[in-house]
Amino acid sequence: MKLDLNSLQKSDLPINIEVLKELSALVTDLNHLFIQNIKEISKNEIVRLPYATDAAHFINSKNPIPFVIYGPGDPIKIHKTDEYIEIDHIFKAIEHLTSALLRIYLK
Repeated sequence: MKLDLNSLQKSDLPINIEVLKELSALVTDLNHLFIQNIKEISKNEIVRLPYATDAAHFINSKNPIPFVIYGPGDPIKIHKTDEYIEIDHIFKAIEHLTSALLRIYLK
């Protein structure tokens, strides 16, 4: 569902809306070996997210790099006041990402 931000306008409280940046949606082949490896190793499901990411500048149909947002921390705590990441989550993410890549390149 797309929200028309102009529909939020109220005569007694005018707002100005300006789009500063638009990024294309990214789509990754869920069957790509790296994606399957990170899913298996982390024991996490792959979910689609409505987030923007700078990766959209580097990935396109001519440059189809497999892409996944994966990292340490609790998604409930990110981008909020008092955000933090536990050290063991950082080491676990490093272990998962390294293992997923090594499975591809050390065959």
